[in-house]
Amino acid sequence: KALGECHRDTLRSLENYTVLLGELGRTKEAAELLKELWDQRRAAFGEQHPATLSSLQSLCESLGKLGKEQEAAGFTLMLLELQTKALGEEHTETLTTMARYSTALLQLGRTSEALELCQRVWELRKKVLGELNPDTLRSMANYGIALAELGRSQEAISVRLKVSELQKSALGEEHPDTLRSLGDYSLSLGELGRTKDAAELRLKVWRLQTRLLGEHHPDTLCSMSNYCKALADLGLNHEALKLGLKVWELRKEKLGVHHPDTLASMSNYSFSLWDLGYMQEAADLRFTVWELRQTSLGELHPSTLQSMANYSASLRMLKRSQEADELDEQIQERQRQQAAAKGKYSHSLSLPTFGVVIREDSLLRLQL
Repeated sequence: KALGECHRDTLRSLENYTVLLGELGRTKEAAELLKELWDQRRAAFGEQHPATLSSLQSLCESLGKLGKEQEAAGFTLMLLELQTKALGEEHTETLTTMARYSTALLQLGRTSEALELCQRVWELRKKVLGELNPDTLRSMANYGIALAELGRSQEAISVRLKVSELQKSALGEEHPDTLRSLGDYSLSLGELGRTKDAAELRLKVWRLQTRLLGEHHPDTLCSMSNYCKALADLGLNHEALKLGLKVWELRKEKLGVHHPDTLASMSNYSFSLWDLGYMQEAADLRFTVWELRQTSLGELHPSTLQSMANYSASLRMLKRSQEADELDEQIQERQRQQAAAKGKYSHSLSLPTFGVVIREDSLLRLQL
């Protein structure tokens, strides 16, 4: 009231309040206020002012936490373009945003674009910071993730092994970055059929992260989910069901029902139900995942299409062939729309296989 709503100190107080809301888990309220704060700073100081860019960055992070991938990606690209103009492409803040945008592209299924951007960030950080800098190694790890998402498993495992070794040497075996890279390497082991080795490494990473980061940390939950998948791959279905339910409940509590990680856990839990013969329950859950993904990701997103294919396969196994046929026709129509979108989605799941259900890996924790 004394200074006016656009005064620097007023806006700084509003920013502090959004931080407090975030710490209290009131992320939606924080995001709404951050949008207001960004608009006010843009009007008062200009779009390239450091305070304006800081507000936009915080808005991107809040939208990401809410699982609003499309919206977060749009604002992140805007931030990247503004930082490139104001700071230059090789500035560390620009490179961090570039890494975040590559993450957004991966989550949206735009994998080929993500691979190119991950490689670009890695090369720039290597030039600016040096090959063994922690940020450079994180970019190298993300490049390995993009390779794996494109199905280039042999290349991915080589990159992931090298990253984990470099991080172990530079940062120590128990550093969070090293543990993430070991988790990535375990995924490549599974993709190459080394199921037992993958399970042992995933269990090791999960236990270390539980001790060092706590059970509720996102990295720990990711490793718990990956170990759950390893149990299923080994045929330990009751153990996988129990652990899968725990992951789903923890993510629902921490992230909300619509978050991509929560939906991945819900989908994986349906597979454990199916493996144990609870076919109707699994089908009902797959239908729910499909509906939630349509809402949060859109009809043409690869994960949404795969959820449709999974539900269709469930219907067919339950002798509901007519419904399955109708759903398959919808999938084919959406695939045609997807192809017309000029490569917007290039994820490996963009063409689901009818009659085949695909168990998902946990969403990966990219290193920024």
